[in-house]
Amino acid sequence: MLWDERFARQALEAPERALAGLDLDDDERAAIASLDLRAFRVDPLRRRRTLQALCAELPVSVALTLGELGRVASLDAFFQSASFHQAMMARGSMFSAFTAYLRSLHLRCPQLPDVLRVEETVGVCRRELERPAARLNTPPPRGAWVARAPGVGALSVDGETLAWMNTVQQTLFELSLIPAMALAKDAPRVPPLSAPGVAPPRPLVVRPEVGGSGLLELGRVVSEVLARLDGPTPVTRALGDARASGLSPARAEALLSDLAEEGLILTEGS
Repeated sequence: MLWDERFARQALEAPERALAGLDLDDDERAAIASLDLRAFRVDPLRRRRTLQALCAELPVSVALTLGELGRVASLDAFFQSASFHQAMMARGSMFSAFTAYLRSLHLRCPQLPDVLRVEETVGVCRRELERPAARLNTPPPRGAWVARAPGVGALSVDGETLAWMNTVQQTLFELSLIPAMALAKDAPRVPPLSAPGVAPPRPLVVRPEVGGSGLLELGRVVSEVLARLDGPTPVTRALGDARASGLSPARAEALLSDLAEEGLILTEGS
């Protein structure tokens, strides 16, 4: 209700319909009915400040979105979206809801999907560092197991993805020097980006705690092995996955040992 005045109005004028399905007792429904709609207008910039925080974590994805849609209102509409409301009702992640909302727009920009995957993975890994137990919330298997360490992610994207991101970030940096330039007709604009599918896929490992972008290039096999270790995995299965990526049995064991030493995976003996 604080972010979506339209919903707040519905909750006050037609509570039976607006609040249907919510687990509220009579006292809570009465408390909502007693609210004054003007109370939700005390902070008119609440939505903009929230967007500022979300966009700071997804700067390139948001720039590509605005580049296609051309309207800030397309971002503001997030607060009336199903993604936002579901996250709020379930006390979920607003960050994850925002990435889901951007995907739901089904934009034509061919570079956006992989850029969004990178920025989303970095954001998720940062949150895991704050709540490290979240990744290991499934019961571990019996015996020896390994798992990707909290705050570590792995993915494979188009080979030009980092170049696209660097190009957009350069334009955003230029605009940040003199924000008023955005109002000028000759303000810096994102130049045309190369087409996807030209360069081979690029395997990435995400580890925000290392500083900088938190993006590491450790090779295809390392990325593939880490990507499969989303939760506690029996060592035998992890070794099998490593061998399936082209490693010999000895090299597969050495790889798991190296990853553990680097803090990229957690290990538990039998």
